[in-house]
Parts: sequence; C-alpha cells; structure tokens
Amino acid sequence: MLCVSADDKNETRLNSLKIICQQVFGGQTSLNYSQTISAIMQQTNKGRTSAKNYFIDMKAYKMVVKGEDKRWRINNNSTDLGHLVNYPIPFDQVTYFYK
Repeated sequence: MLCVSADDKNETRLNSLKIICQQVFGGQTSLNYSQTISAIMQQTNKGRTSAKNYFIDMKAYKMVVKGEDKRWRINNNSTDLGHLVNYPIPFDQVTYFYK
C-alpha cells in the first residue's frame, strides 16, 4: 500500500498553485479582480467558486500583491515563488479546495 504523507500532499498542492499563478500572472501581467477570476477559470477549467478559492490561497501565500492601481500581479519580491517552500501558513487556514 502506498502511503503519502500530508506534507507530500501539501507540497504537491502548493506546486500546482504556483504553476497556476505563473500562468495567470506571467510576464508583467496585472489584472483586476474579475479578470483574475476569469483567467484562473480559463487556466484550470474550473468554476467560479474554485477559481475564487485558488485566488484566496494565492493571496494567503503572498504569491500575488495588489498594486496602487488596484490591480493584482505576481509578487515581484520573489519572481520564482521559491519563498513558498516551507511557508509557515497553517494548513487549516487554506481553502477547502486543498483539503
């Protein structure tokens, strides 16, 4: 029987979220909220609720930041999102999508 630890599952989910974030906000893309949700829906082939949950998690992990122009963009402080390895956010605070 294959036994997968919770840490392995969390890492896999986090890596998936990083990829989606990079696809949506790649380059110098900046989007307003509704554009962001639409772009996530398009990239993931998921519905609006799932897309909103992805976005909530992106914000929780500080993958994206809101600029003074009220538009969301990838966090430039860490372009490769490597700062998320071992990021200390409690798993129970992440949306249901990842549970």
